This record gives sequence, structure tokens and C-alpha cells, in this order.
Amino acid sequence: LTTRFEGDPVALSDSLWQSLSGLKANAAEIPVALAAFEPAKHTVVVAFLLDAQISAGVIPDTRQTFEYVRSFLHDADEEQVKAAPVQVSAVCKWFAQTAIEDGQQARLRSARPLLSALTKLRPSAETLTPV
Repeated sequence: LTTRFEGDPVALSDSLWQSLSGLKANAAEIPVALAAFEPAKHTVVVAFLLDAQISAGVIPDTRQTFEYVRSFLHDADEEQVKAAPVQVSAVCKWFAQTAIEDGQQARLRSARPLLSALTKLRPSAETLTPV
């Protein structure tokens, strides 16, 4: 799938939108699927997988997912983030809420990745968010 859309994150995002219900239906398998993708290279795919997993409410290990998302937000490719702003925003919301619920240390650890994601989501220097 990713090689078919190599260099065209918007087309990949459009294709994944059409597969979203299938992704949610198989949310229990997403942690295994995530291991096959590099967040920096496959940002759109990872964002869709994480969003499907989160929206389906299937998170087998919250701490492990939190750490994965923390790394993902930092490593995500800016161009690809802009191709999947709804999914990246949903992942950020989950990440922030989880940090709030997990206490001060988690909140402190979440600030830098959230700032990185927010910076990548910005459509221009004059706009804070695309949403």
C-alpha cells in the first residue's frame, strides 16, 4: 500500500479514509501492524492506524502506546502530518488526555512531543492549527 502511494501522502490518506472502518474492526491487530512501519517514513499510515486503534478503544497497553505515540509525534514527517491532520489531531488529543490522567511526570514528558506535532500541523507561521 505505501509503495503504491510513494511520494503522494495525500493520495495515501484518501485511500486510508476509505479503509477506516476496516482498520477499526481489526483494531486488536494494530499494535502488531505498527511494528512494520517507520513513523518518519510512514507517518500517514501510522497516524491512521493509531487513530483507528484509539477511536475503537482497543489499547492493550496504555503505557506502551503512550511511549510509542510520544516517539511518533517527535519523528513524524511534517509533509505527511499535513496530509492527515484529523488523525494526527486525534492522536494528540488522546496523548494529552492520557498524560493528564497519568500525572505530573507524564504531563511534563508530553509537552515537547505535543509542541513538535503542533508545529508540524501548522499550515503557516501565521496560523496555529489547521482545524
